[in-house]
Amino acid sequence: MTLPRPQQLAALMVLIAAIVIVGETPVIVAGAIGKTLPDPLIAMSDKTVTGLVGVLGTIAGLVFRSSPADDQRVDNTTKALDAIAVAQASTPPQPPLTPPVQQVSVVNTPNDPIPVQPQNEGN
Repeated sequence: MTLPRPQQLAALMVLIAAIVIVGETPVIVAGAIGKTLPDPLIAMSDKTVTGLVGVLGTIAGLVFRSSPADDQRVDNTTKALDAIAVAQASTPPQPPLTPPVQQVSVVNTPNDPIPVQPQNEGN
């Protein structure tokens, strides 16, 4: 499920604002107090911005990649698969294909064997 286009753009803008805020906060705080912030705090801010930029790229790719034509293709595929499932459910099961059974009855008993005549192989 994809979000509507306005919501996708809103999420993208919120993420960009978060990156700007997190990235500029050390600079603003350092200017306000007149001191340099500790290196671990600046490194943490840098890692946070780097991680958010990766997420920003993913969201931007999703926002600008999807289009109404893509959404229509998804809807068409879903409808086609639903139609196939309905057709399969409405088709009666076919009996398994087996060869016809030939009835065989033995009329000779052990006391009445089948006569076998020897044949000469040379003739």
